[in-house]
Amino acid sequence: MNTVFCLLAATTLACVAVGAQEWSVTSPNGQIKLSVQLALREAAPPYPAGDGLSYRVEQGAVGNRVAVVGDSPLGLVLRGQQFVTGLRFESAQPVKPLEEAYEMPHGKRRLCRNRANQLTLAFRNAAGLPLEMDFRAYDDGVTFRYRLPQAGSDRKDWAVAEMEREGTGFAVPAGAKWWMAPSDKATTYSPAYETYYENGISSDTPAPLGLGWSSPALFQTPEGRWGLITEAAVGTNYCGTRLSSRATNGVYFIEWPDPAEGNGTGSVRPVSSIPWEMPWRVIVLGASLGTIVESTLVQDVCPPSQVKDAGWIKPGRVAWSWWSDNPSPQDGAKQKKFVDLAAEMGWEYVLVDANWDIMDNGNIHEVIRYATSKGIGVLLWYNSGGPHNVVTEKPRDTLTYKPVRRHELELLKKWGVKGIKVDFFQSDKQNVIGLYHDILRDAAEHQIMVNFHGCTLPRGWERTWPPLMAMEA
Repeated sequence: MNTVFCLLAATTLACVAVGAQEWSVTSPNGQIKLSVQLALREAAPPYPAGDGLSYRVEQGAVGNRVAVVGDSPLGLVLRGQQFVTGLRFESAQPVKPLEEAYEMPHGKRRLCRNRANQLTLAFRNAAGLPLEMDFRAYDDGVTFRYRLPQAGSDRKDWAVAEMEREGTGFAVPAGAKWWMAPSDKATTYSPAYETYYENGISSDTPAPLGLGWSSPALFQTPEGRWGLITEAAVGTNYCGTRLSSRATNGVYFIEWPDPAEGNGTGSVRPVSSIPWEMPWRVIVLGASLGTIVESTLVQDVCPPSQVKDAGWIKPGRVAWSWWSDNPSPQDGAKQKKFVDLAAEMGWEYVLVDANWDIMDNGNIHEVIRYATSKGIGVLLWYNSGGPHNVVTEKPRDTLTYKPVRRHELELLKKWGVKGIKVDFFQSDKQNVIGLYHDILRDAAEHQIMVNFHGCTLPRGWERTWPPLMAMEA
């Protein structure tokens, strides 16, 4: 049996790999290689010793590759079960090429291309429960996700699982520079991804507020290569995550939302029935910042559109009064002036912001009729709360609960409203992530476009729900 001794870049996870098993997948252009290893490793906080998974990402031509993400840990800790140590390899599917083209009615480009090579590995933990992982190598980055399949009819205890900790880490080489925004404190109006980025900092810089770093996190290696760490396809069965406040032994880890978010409502730990398909961890890579900006990797990995006919989805320019005159949405006469502005400028829409439901000098129906007569579509603001915020701006308590939400959207469709701007989410917990999806699903059914404001970061949902026009995080 071969014995391999390795030290992971001095500042990262130290390990001793005995009889290590390794698999890899390479991008279609051959420039990015993602390697996965199952090996015995020494204890390194927060991990105990044992057989565990790690991954590594290299970039460059064969024979000249450079590590852009060093050996980084993988694993899951659930209530009553763990997939961190004691893992046993079960099977590897042949590397599968993915080639898919899809169209978007808005965004970076109309015609998008989801092109990658995928490696799928299956393992079992010490209790015999299954774990599967999908690893993809793209020309502009890598993605991977965890899946917990069903374990058979004899495992009645494997029907629902609660996640205690996701053990995914990111070990970027020593000397890299980072551009990261601190995760914000929970207040009446936050978190809303509005903190300022720290520019060009080192990985040993602690997060100023002690609450971790928000995604996306941009880094540049000592060789000048660029990377962006984020997440995609976060569904109703998970929460939004962040990076740890410090890089433990040179490794940033995934962390849950702050318990105080969302007015204290909802659990920070994701819960799901089995099978459980988790979000994609995404690392966009490029020789220049242009590649990072132009990448559609975050939306590429998301499920295809759930909207059969997207002909009603019309991007456009918007006249908006609130910015220059906060109380103006409560004045029908002022809103008509902004309708006139939109018509004069050749813009497609007018946005009537907070508190339009307590309007003087007319009402919202008059504004809609006036806008329609001018060929201008109307977008209306809504408070997303609900118990997850205490903001009093109206309308509120209309989108949180399904029967009320669907009734409200049916009214908007009858009125001829084209879209809604939904505000004040203030949480990345699973219950609020679920609310985003509920709003998008019901809005799509009623042919209402959606703009999220005071919200979480973009996670590619616009591919699945094209009526999602913007996320103002």
